[in-house]
Amino acid sequence: MKTHYLSDQHQYILSLKTAEYIDPKHRQAQIENCLEITKNEHRELHETMNNILPAMETLSLNQERIKLEASNIKTIIEQNQRNMDELKKQSNENKKPLEESVEKQSQLQTDMNNIKQATGKDPVLILDKDCTATLPFNSPNTLPFSLDPVKIITSKYGYPFTIRLCSTNESNRDYLSIFLTLHRGKYDNLIPYPFKYNIHFILWDQSNQQNHIEYILKPDANSSSFARPIQEKNDEYGIIKFCLLEYLTDTQSIYVKDGIFFIRVFVDILNTGKNPFQTKSSMDNTEMICT
Repeated sequence: MKTHYLSDQHQYILSLKTAEYIDPKHRQAQIENCLEITKNEHRELHETMNNILPAMETLSLNQERIKLEASNIKTIIEQNQRNMDELKKQSNENKKPLEESVEKQSQLQTDMNNIKQATGKDPVLILDKDCTATLPFNSPNTLPFSLDPVKIITSKYGYPFTIRLCSTNESNRDYLSIFLTLHRGKYDNLIPYPFKYNIHFILWDQSNQQNHIEYILKPDANSSSFARPIQEKNDEYGIIKFCLLEYLTDTQSIYVKDGIFFIRVFVDILNTGKNPFQTKSSMDNTEMICT
């Protein structure tokens, strides 16, 4: 055979053909080998399909579930939008009355401020020539209570302070308490500090038996409550146990008449040691505390 220049592939095929021609059994073995390879490939493909099918079924179920959830979410969003539209509509309907109410409230506040300015702000009670004042209070019907404070000034150029009455429970007993607060005044630079004058508080007997209850508050010069006020007002100074509350709540009380009781106040500016009111007894300031 003459030399033939063929590629390796051509030479390989030519060798197979030559082998088939010389030995037909070689061809049969080759066919059987190919069939076995094909059978193995089919088996592997079948196993792969068996593994893939359950995953595809799960994926399909998840897809259906996601579609259902998406539909539910869309329904909820649409319902919320309808609710928001309804609330917005109601808000717009109520907006005008609300604005009118706010406007009226603002006008009332303006009117009150104007009244305060016209009347010199809060009413202030000036002690009389004897340095006394008589304060009427409505007898409380419920417990606990705190009555509106009363503002007092000792004189036109004197010390301003407020007196507040309230109930206090100590050791399971109810008491009438009196709190005093010293305020900053216009003429503080002209009057001496700390405040050092005794203040007499008298719960007045309205039965003419002169069984008044008196308490003498003796200011502590070291207490910040009686120092010259730096802020608008000092801390309260309290007489916690001025008297038992039953003196007022008793239906036969001699201190309450027509639903009114009186606290009379005397500020001993001249340090006379005596008050102008007749009393059968007076109390020390041992129950006085600072709050």
